[in-house]
Amino acid sequence: MRIFRFLILLSTFLLTNIYVGCKSSESTQDKSNIVAKYDGGHTVTTNELYKFAEDWLYFYKFKNKSDALSNALNDLLVDQFKRMDFFEKGLDKDEKLIQGINRIINEELVTYYFNKEYIGKYVNEEYAKKIYKITDKQVIAKQIVLNKPDSGATQAQINSVKEKALKIKSELDNGSNFDSLVIKYSQDKQSLQNNGYMPPVGWKQSIIDPLGNVIFSLNKNDVRVLNDNNAFRIVKIVEINKVPVEPFDKIKKDIMSYLKNGYYQTSIDEYEKDEKGLIDKNSLKWNESAIKQIIKWSDEPNFYKGKYEETFKNALANDNNKTILTYNKGIVDYKEYLRLLDNILILPSSTNNLKEDDLKKFILEAIRTDLIVKKADSLDLKKNIFNPFTENPALKYQLVILYNKAEIDAKIPDTTDEALHKFFKENENTMYYQLEKRNIFEMVFPNRDEAENASKKIKQGIPFEKVTGRYFVWTYIKDRNGEIKSYQDGEKPVFGEIAFKMKESEISEPISFEDENNQTKYAILKCFRIRPEKQLTYNDVKNSITEDFKNYYRKIIANDVEKELKNKYHPEIFEDVLKQMLSSK
Repeated sequence: MRIFRFLILLSTFLLTNIYVGCKSSESTQDKSNIVAKYDGGHTVTTNELYKFAEDWLYFYKFKNKSDALSNALNDLLVDQFKRMDFFEKGLDKDEKLIQGINRIINEELVTYYFNKEYIGKYVNEEYAKKIYKITDKQVIAKQIVLNKPDSGATQAQINSVKEKALKIKSELDNGSNFDSLVIKYSQDKQSLQNNGYMPPVGWKQSIIDPLGNVIFSLNKNDVRVLNDNNAFRIVKIVEINKVPVEPFDKIKKDIMSYLKNGYYQTSIDEYEKDEKGLIDKNSLKWNESAIKQIIKWSDEPNFYKGKYEETFKNALANDNNKTILTYNKGIVDYKEYLRLLDNILILPSSTNNLKEDDLKKFILEAIRTDLIVKKADSLDLKKNIFNPFTENPALKYQLVILYNKAEIDAKIPDTTDEALHKFFKENENTMYYQLEKRNIFEMVFPNRDEAENASKKIKQGIPFEKVTGRYFVWTYIKDRNGEIKSYQDGEKPVFGEIAFKMKESEISEPISFEDENNQTKYAILKCFRIRPEKQLTYNDVKNSITEDFKNYYRKIIANDVEKELKNKYHPEIFEDVLKQMLSSK
């Protein structure tokens, strides 16, 4: 069960430097890389915009790069304004609204606590300055390597190698020549080829490599027997040199990165030791009947995907609140277990055949995590992760979802029968007049030969979709005036005329066309669906009109909210920088 904690801690360790978006200060940025700014001196850089567009597939949603980046920038800004407005409106205090993200908040809070209280002891500017003082040092050493026996060797066999290493050291202490002993004893090919010389050891190796750390700390002419996983090494320090270094501010980031890597496992070990000490194992008293009942419930398919909540609430409503565990700091009953699942830690939804020992370990881990959350809360750390500029990707996304729920969805009119019938009448000749539509698959080729080759494969029986495995999807409509348009706003109906001449499932011959860069390309089309023109009745749309109604008003309200947010936070787009992005590869 420790995997839960390692995944939480490791994820933030690995994602420390990922895109955080819209947080940069203009004063610290090269203005040629700033594509937008808004209130508070916040900016969006070209790198942030491009990554956002890639991560959210704007280059797939929009064939034109200009449309992709423009829409991505608009959405990136509006999403950030929603996060800012979320806190300014006090929605973060609405416990009912944020209930669904409490577990995400608390997981991030535990990670922040770990980074601050454990990794932070080693990864900080003060410690980095201490390391900087030794960055000009380089240690040159020679070694004799005695390999350990393969795995499965007895302790006696390992001790035999150790005794041989100590004997060689004794020979060196008595004046034997190191170079000759390398030739005589060393079992390492590299050391034999280099007369025993090891690669130079600098400050980086002293941080990330335990062997390098010991060597780096020795004095000239020192001889030591060092034990690592694979060998005993007789090491002699030959030289200690001074090397040139850059100013601290230039290499501080590099030092911090090495400190984080070098002390990560040490930090984990310290954290785990403290975490285990939060509960006195001797005080644990389990209610085996409650454990068996939870095991039985857990065997239900997808129990931890959502069913668990209803199950425990039903038990509580029927006065069936069993104690699961008593320990030195309290009790865990059904009510508390439900709180832990909702707010602290959850078993995977795919969990099945859960064993009693695994459930107990999970409950203890959830309790310990909860106690750490309370420690973090007592240090007032939540404000560092639950804020408009949170770096947690899941929180960033969920804050926008919750804002939309509170400020857009909550304002959609009620879907009464009267409202739905009125909505139908008002939109009968627009939304509910079904225009003729063609859905088209398109494969694109850079030259006629490739297009002809693909066409030949189709005629030989290879399905269109499997010829290249990659194709675009286009939708064209014909309005009441007979004009053919692309279903996606702003797109040219390049193949519209051809599409409306095709029959369903028909595949075209190669067609030449000019792309957005005026380059001649070749396409093969497949008409995979035709929808005829038709005036729909209320009966035709009764299963979808509720969603149509909601989406209609959701779009109107969302547009109004977007305008309000832009008026509030005053975004400024630097068109010259955006233009430069479009011209770059």
